[in-house]
Amino acid sequence: MKKEELKEKKLPTFDELPMFKNMKGCSWSVWGEKDQLGTVNLLTEEVVARAAKEEIKYGLVCFISLAELLILSCILGLARLFR
Repeated sequence: MKKEELKEKKLPTFDELPMFKNMKGCSWSVWGEKDQLGTVNLLTEEVVARAAKEEIKYGLVCFISLAELLILSCILGLARLFR
């Protein structure tokens, strides 16, 4: 979705979201039939830059993905073997 379209887009409230296979409040159609990003569309360069400026306080890194954590632990484990 283009930036211009994002600025003009009015997001529906939860009650305005359509039913999907007997599930209330599904947003499958909000971003268009072929969209695969959903609300990730809202993460524009400007939004990310503002969030970083306002939210980053200490510069610490933490993994929020279990898959990434498992991969990293495997890599670090292998690195210890070859020291």
